[in-house]
Order: sequence, then structure tokens, then C-alpha cells
Amino acid sequence: MDYAGLTGYLDRFQKESGLEVVIKDFIGLFEMDARLFEAVRNFYIHKSPYCMTVKGNPKLWDYCLLEKKMIYRRLMREPVPFFGYCFAGVGEYVLPVRHEGTVIAALAIGCFRIEPELLERKLHHLAEKYELDENALSKGYESNARVRIEDMEPYREQLEIIVEYLCLVYAALSRKEKTGTAGIEPGMNRSYTLSHVMEYLRVHHAEEVTLEDLSAFCHCSKSYLSHQFRLYTQMTMKAYINQLRVNSAKELMRSGKSITEAAFSVGFKDSNYFSKVFRDLEHKTPTEYLRE
Repeated sequence: MDYAGLTGYLDRFQKESGLEVVIKDFIGLFEMDARLFEAVRNFYIHKSPYCMTVKGNPKLWDYCLLEKKMIYRRLMREPVPFFGYCFAGVGEYVLPVRHEGTVIAALAIGCFRIEPELLERKLHHLAEKYELDENALSKGYESNARVRIEDMEPYREQLEIIVEYLCLVYAALSRKEKTGTAGIEPGMNRSYTLSHVMEYLRVHHAEEVTLEDLSAFCHCSKSYLSHQFRLYTQMTMKAYINQLRVNSAKELMRSGKSITEAAFSVGFKDSNYFSKVFRDLEHKTPTEYLRE
């Protein structure tokens, strides 16, 4: 099944509406098809600087996972849309995705601002209790929670289209795999972890990123992370980083940077090695690429 239409629709929706869409997978839907996981991984987690900073603390990472389970339990009891704030003060409108009476996922639409007085107390509490930088949290929140609940009203019909699409995808995959809805399982955190790894690499791929850095950020062992990453991507971490670097270098070269400038800008320390990696991945040299 080709999921390019879903990815494109979600991208357009976010750009047009200014709203963020996060798909909370409760039953392992995205683990049923690797192509589906790849198509939606940019919509699987909250990846704003504010949320990524908060989740850098292991206890707050666990709270984030716990809130996902709490949302699931609430929707199983009462499968209707609702509005609420997470423990970090980010407001979301949550819509259930149901298949044959069972909640399989939810759309979390945001990010909505908390009242200024409550926000000040919330950020002070997070900073003091979890040793976070309060100024950094405040700046991150300002760039993150930038819309009002009223801003969502014109887009309700489009959100229902996304909900219906996910239901149809699950129906097709469950028939193919003969898989039932089993509810949240600990193993379903794998997609959550990997989505954070990929976002971390997207932001930091031009830096020296180690497996230790990634396992510390995602609060898991190096061996687990390495195994799961290769299982999902069919690539080593190094190969994945090189692909990100080459993609970034292509953009820089097209914008006027020299081959050497582009290579060093994206994290390569040797232009000859960059050319070799580029040729291996693109089946042409950087010079041939620029001639096209």
C-alpha cells in the first residue's frame, strides 16, 4: 500500500492550518507495515524544541508515555473528542480513531496555550523539580504553543478525513495480517523511541552524534536502540546519518555552496570521503550531480 497521499495530506494540513497533528498509536498500527511507519513518523511524536527538551529528562519521558496510556483509557471509557493539557502545559484537542467499536488511535491537535499565570507556575515547577533551564523552557513554549482552540474550527472536516483514512488503513492491514486489537503493549513503545531517534538525528546529524548520545536521550540501552534501529530502517546508524548528511549537502550545493563547503557544513571532515559516500548513495559524483 502506498501512503504518500496520507503524508502529503498531513503536511498540507499543518501548513495551511498552523496546527500540529500527532497520531497516537494505541495498538501497534504503525508496526504492522514498515512503510506506514515511515510515512507517519513525522507525525508520531511532539517534536517541538520545548517538548524535546522536556522529554530529555527520563522521568518526564515516562510521564509522556503514561499520559498516552491515560488518553487511551479515557477514550475506551468514553470515545468522544475532548480538550485537555498535558503535564507540561501543552493543550491538545483529541479525536478518537475507532474501528468496529474499538479505539485504535487518536489524533492530538495542538498546540494550545495555557493561561499565562498557570504557565509561569508550571515552568517554574518543571525547572525546579527536574533541573531544567526555566528560560529555555519559556522560550521553547512560546515557539511551540502558538494557536487558540478557536483556530481549529475551520478544519474539523479535514480532521475527520484523516480519522477515516486511518480506520481504512487499519481495516486493510488487519485483514491482511489477521491481527486483532490487543490494546497498548510495552513493545509498542518501540515506534515512539525510534521516532525520537530520527528526529534527534534530523536536528543534529551535522554534529558528532554517538550511540551513547542517542541512548541517553531516549533513555534506553545502546544494544536495544541499535537493534531496533536496524530492524526498522534496514540501515546502520552510520549509514542513516550519512544519508541525512548527503541530502542536506545536496540542498546546500544547489543553493550555491561549493562541494567542500557543503561537505564540511553537514558534518564530513574529509571532502574526499564525502565524495565517496555521495557516489555510493547517489550513483554519481557531487560534480555530476551539479551538472544535471
